[in-house]
Amino acid sequence: MPEKNVVIPLDMTISKEEMAIIQMGSIPTSMCVKWFMYCDEDTIRYYFSYGGVCVYEAKYKYEGDIVKITELRVNRDPNQYGCTDDEEDKRWFSAMIKSKLHFSDNKQDIKKFHLIKSKSLMRSKIVAGNWKMNLTFDEAQTLVDDILDRLDEMDDLNCEVIICPPFPYLELLTDFEFDEQRFNVGAQNCSAYDKGAYTGEVSAKMLKSIDVDYCIVGHSERRKYFGETNEVLAEKINRLIENNMSPIYCVGEVLEEREAGRHFEVVKEQLEKGLFHLDGDAIYDAIIAYEPVWAIGTGKTATPEQAQEMHAYIRSLIKEHYDEATADDIRILYGGSCNAKNATELFSQPDVDGGLIGGASLKAEDFVSICDQASHIGEE
Repeated sequence: MPEKNVVIPLDMTISKEEMAIIQMGSIPTSMCVKWFMYCDEDTIRYYFSYGGVCVYEAKYKYEGDIVKITELRVNRDPNQYGCTDDEEDKRWFSAMIKSKLHFSDNKQDIKKFHLIKSKSLMRSKIVAGNWKMNLTFDEAQTLVDDILDRLDEMDDLNCEVIICPPFPYLELLTDFEFDEQRFNVGAQNCSAYDKGAYTGEVSAKMLKSIDVDYCIVGHSERRKYFGETNEVLAEKINRLIENNMSPIYCVGEVLEEREAGRHFEVVKEQLEKGLFHLDGDAIYDAIIAYEPVWAIGTGKTATPEQAQEMHAYIRSLIKEHYDEATADDIRILYGGSCNAKNATELFSQPDVDGGLIGGASLKAEDFVSICDQASHIGEE
């Protein structure tokens, strides 16, 4: 078994300007999982998700107009995410730095390390709460306070938590996110347009300007009540990718389509027209949420076997359109009356990577219980 903590000599040089970019704050890195970089006066730290374990610590020092990174400390706990080889760890750390600073043409390096890591990492679980059109401002503040208090009581949070409130509360949540670093913030929708005379619309650029990193796209309620087509949703996804945001793209069939045996056909069309136009690099920023429409808000839930069947099918489509490594890395969430009573059973399925939670996300006790369950999947 590898040693848990290893110190590796490192000889890496970046400019003062590039160091200034790192020091601006949290920099999410969307590779096979979500990593977050933080920097203090002499150390760069990479964490596996907000509130997660520090996997890499790199010591640096200024020498005139350059910055030298001289030492890399790696957490090789078998339950965590360091590599098992010194040179591999150095290459992986360097690729992550370059991927965010863009000071070299390193797309092939990133693709190479996707392949390395996908063989050694389980996809991290995500618990995303969709508050829909609920709560007053005071109620929202009370709920997030309660969620944070309960998350703070967990010393082993090992999933990525995303909260998607209504538009008026996004900045409230991003302020909490910055202070607490326990969850990420997502929007419930965005415009297909970049800017202009579109009264009532909110653009991806606006969302990014207040530090929103995720956005739900194509929820069945948007498709049903607002007539959003796969083609419109594809444009929304384009705007999100252009602004370095991660779309949570929803797919799923209505009851009549399932009963007619058309559920695979429907989901395939939604993916091909709404998401699969992205190239092999951009697709890594996407999260897919399978929501059987007949189970949303009805109290009905797809059986774990039904959920696994569809998730496996979606992953096979990703492999067919891209490649096996991409299919192994993309996270697919289940939505549709997922709650504190059935989360473990659903999340234990091999292709279910967490949940997009509706009603249960409005109850702090239930929501954090789901986070706790997601954090312990696979433990004996």
